[in-house]
Amino acid sequence: MENPLLIYDGYCRFCRSWVRYWQRLVGAAVQFEPYQKAAARITDISTEQFAQSIWFIGTDGQKYQGAAASFQVLRYAQGKSHWWWLYQHFPGFAWLSQCIYRFVANHRRFAYWGQRQLWGARLYPEHYHKTSWLFLRALAVLLFFAFASFYSQALGLIGKSGLLPLQDYLILLKDNNLGFSEAPMLFWWDASDWAIEAVSLVGMLASLLLLFNLLPLVCLIVCYFCYLSLVHGGQVFMQFQWDLLLLEVTVAAMLLSKGYHAGIWLMRLLLFRFVFLSGVVKVTSGDVSWASLSALFYYFETQPLPTPLAWYAHQLPDWTLQALTLMVLFIELVLVWLIWLPRRPRQLAAIGIVALQFGILLTGNFGFFNLLTLALCLFLFDDRALHHLVPPFINHDLLPERRWLTWLRCAGVSVLMVLGLTYLYQGLHLQPPGPAISALIRHIQPFALVNPYGVFAVMTTTRNEIVLEGSHDGETWIAYDFTYKPDTATQQPSWNIPHQPRLDWQLWFAALDKDNPPPWFRNLLIRLLFNHPQALSLIKTNPFADEAPTQLRARLVNYRYTSWDEKEKTGKWWNTEEVGIYYPAVQFKVSATPIAPE
Repeated sequence: MENPLLIYDGYCRFCRSWVRYWQRLVGAAVQFEPYQKAAARITDISTEQFAQSIWFIGTDGQKYQGAAASFQVLRYAQGKSHWWWLYQHFPGFAWLSQCIYRFVANHRRFAYWGQRQLWGARLYPEHYHKTSWLFLRALAVLLFFAFASFYSQALGLIGKSGLLPLQDYLILLKDNNLGFSEAPMLFWWDASDWAIEAVSLVGMLASLLLLFNLLPLVCLIVCYFCYLSLVHGGQVFMQFQWDLLLLEVTVAAMLLSKGYHAGIWLMRLLLFRFVFLSGVVKVTSGDVSWASLSALFYYFETQPLPTPLAWYAHQLPDWTLQALTLMVLFIELVLVWLIWLPRRPRQLAAIGIVALQFGILLTGNFGFFNLLTLALCLFLFDDRALHHLVPPFINHDLLPERRWLTWLRCAGVSVLMVLGLTYLYQGLHLQPPGPAISALIRHIQPFALVNPYGVFAVMTTTRNEIVLEGSHDGETWIAYDFTYKPDTATQQPSWNIPHQPRLDWQLWFAALDKDNPPPWFRNLLIRLLFNHPQALSLIKTNPFADEAPTQLRARLVNYRYTSWDEKEKTGKWWNTEEVGIYYPAVQFKVSATPIAPE
């Protein structure tokens, strides 16, 4: 025979469906023929043997039966030859695969029903060219917004006259004998204001080139190192889980390639870890609100930056909020496991995760966090499911294909999967990894290649806001208005996705511990005493534009949503109640002539 031959039961629907699948995989490389036709000329195999299992006859006349025959077919499919290698060399694999084959062959009707439930009416090879292309475009857009968002705040946060000057931070690192390996960033060579803006601009440019599929691998590497620099250089303002997630996703995106599904599984593992560990921390934190299903009684009101829809969600009946809380836990702890199953249950997991992310996105401003998680959900669908989203004329070539790159990707995926499973293991509070894995984690942790996750572990039950006020005489105090955080009782919550106002976020965290104001808060007060433009760029309005205040203080005010009746009568979104002084008045003596910082 010029080509090998697979012989199957032509009357079996289960067999016919798999034969059609294999034909799509191998094309004309293998011939397929029902035994009802082939038995007349192949007389050394009985009809009973043909009826019991499939047979594969090679061009050299060698015959294989059952599981071995199926793995022989896969040898002719791109990226599937490893199954035959496992059958030949991995201890116990051949015996186990033949046992499974015999069980399925003896229960074909049930197997066909299960196949339809798991894969659908038709089997077809899963390709992820369009999926990966679409994901890389989405990642490029999110990277651009992440860089642009920080660029608009960079000098006010970490510039030479910012709240946490980057140059001072580098001096502190050097004084503690810490260098690039502990804080990898490009700013070790230049930490000027120009360099800070340049890193953000280069990241924006690289993300735009990635969007148009120009030098995608180079662009991903540039974006990674630029954003890693901002994460370390941004200090407390850039220490959010989604900042680390963006870095890890960017690294994983470098391992995507045409016809190489290991990168797809790496992305699924990343999505699984992020969602599942978010559920684990909720049930292991000991927080009463999650245990009693009352977390959403507080969430919409106390989250850092709610949207206008959060007020309406807060008004839902208690039983509805409890049901939604239970649904969140079900999606994060149970439904997420369907990621590892075949097509149909995997898409069910995608629907649940997407619904959860849209619920968070519509009621809270979390920058690019939810959008990035939604982008990861693309890998729960294959090209066939997403073909309407990608125009047919689009070139689906992914990152460059070279033999050395393939081996490098294979090694990278293997390392990242081991580390990802290790963090998953640790997140379940099981035994710590061995010394070798622990040492590897310590060395690569600053590079954010793999990270621990778990959001909303403990629910905040009250909302305190810092009200920053200035005065010329110590008697009349005028409040500063911030762009996004609540400042007045009548202020409607706003939208700012995908932008993340870093100062507004940190003010929310600062209010959680009224007895320990963070170091940057005093710097903020000093900058405002001088009407410093970089500090003022982080604030919506300056009530002292004509003359800088001589005194500044900060009060702590409790905010809670109004009810339907209260809002209808007063027009207020919030009820406010004085808590006390957060930071006592800071002032300059009248006789002193302050020197403005550079």
